[in-house]
Amino acid sequence: MSTDTVSMKHLACEQDVHAFLNRIRRTIYKHVRMPIGAAAARNCTLVKVASWAAKNVDGDNGVCVLDSENEENRVLSSMPISKLWGVDRKLTPKLQLLGLRTALDLKHCQLSKLKAFGKPIIELQAELQGTIVHDWRTIDFSEQQQIGSSRSIQSRLQTVDELKQALAYHLTEIAAKVRAAGQKSQYLKFIAQGADMITCQ
Repeated sequence: MSTDTVSMKHLACEQDVHAFLNRIRRTIYKHVRMPIGAAAARNCTLVKVASWAAKNVDGDNGVCVLDSENEENRVLSSMPISKLWGVDRKLTPKLQLLGLRTALDLKHCQLSKLKAFGKPIIELQAELQGTIVHDWRTIDFSEQQQIGSSRSIQSRLQTVDELKQALAYHLTEIAAKVRAAGQKSQYLKFIAQGADMITCQ
């Protein structure tokens, strides 16, 4: 599990963000014995990047705080472009044909080369450059009948604990959206579907 939706602007009161996130990790492990990763950055996409680094980059050890552009570039240079939020298997080879192998390559790519891929990739590049494009906390959910959270996982979950961690992530996302809208939930529905189209509800 990763607490990977923490924006730097929401941690402005913390003098040492890294220590704060480590304290969260220790507290959660103490009470539920669940190891988690934690990440913070200046927008949603960079938080996802930091979350990936916390789990995959040597030296980050479960916590990654991208509090400077140098730190952002360090992680982006080691992150394959296929690991970026919103870049799927079909899009990856098309971007690679442009010579874009890492997330840092996409960040520095000329905008004119990306226009053919449409708004999602242009917005992705903007967020990699530090612009705040996506902020689900500003979306008005007050009139919605349903509030959801979904994510595709490239590596198939192998254990019950891994499934529980994935469900915990989505529960955290939904709870935050419900609270932000001032709503109450009547019921929760979880759906887990594998590549072989076997679905559990």
